[in-house]
Amino acid sequence: KKLGLNHFFLPDIVIFLDVDPQIAMERIERRGEKKQVHETKEKLSKLRDAYLITCKVLNEDLKIPTFVMPGDDSIEGNVEKAVRFVRNNL
Repeated sequence: KKLGLNHFFLPDIVIFLDVDPQIAMERIERRGEKKQVHETKEKLSKLRDAYLITCKVLNEDLKIPTFVMPGDDSIEGNVEKAVRFVRNNL
């Protein structure tokens, strides 16, 4: 509200796939493509911290169901956890 962004709609639910910056960097290296400007361990750490703060505000202050899901599971495992969270919170 202080930034004049109060015309945006808030989500009904939030799922944040949390990946440790070191693991993210290893995955980026493995893909074998040119790195983007933000793809450094330092910048990914800052982004992660900001997203975690945002998740906390959404959950605690705005009472939006928020799931910080560890990003170290398989795709199938992550989908299962996400579906379970949505079903339990909507």
